[in-house]
Amino acid sequence: MKVLHISHVYPVPNDRLLGLAMHRQICELSRIGCEVRVIAPVPWRPFPAKYILRNWATYSYSDVP
Repeated sequence: MKVLHISHVYPVPNDRLLGLAMHRQICELSRIGCEVRVIAPVPWRPFPAKYILRNWATYSYSDVP
C-alpha cells in the first residue's frame, strides 16, 4: 500500500520534538510494509523576519534548500 502524508507538523532540524508522534506513526506504517512518502511544507520567510518576529526564527535553519 502506498501512503502520502502531508503535514506541517513534522520534525525539523532545530526542533526534533515537533511532530515526533507523527514521525513514529510514519515509521510504524513503513515497518508493516507500506511505502510512505511525507510532504512537510516549510513556510517561506524573508531574510529579516527572524530578527523581527521571534516565531519565524524556527524556520531559519541553513540545511533546507
